[in-house]
Amino acid sequence: LANHNNGYKDDESSDPSELLATAMADIELLAGAEYFIGLFAASMSRQAYQLMFAKQQHHRPFVSLDAHWAQADGTIN
Repeated sequence: LANHNNGYKDDESSDPSELLATAMADIELLAGAEYFIGLFAASMSRQAYQLMFAKQQHHRPFVSLDAHWAQADGTIN
């Protein structure tokens, strides 16, 4: 059975290695974006933004939909 959370399967037959590979691919795709809009309370969102910074060596514009996560100078809390 597919749920409405990114189309990941929610049953016991889900292959953990397949789910991990899918999650890593999602993080990689998010990290390649020009801007980031997401929930920084979610660890995958934080990982994607951190990878984005590591690849591009500067903070990209972002919008957090759940909280303030940066100082006025752009540094992340």
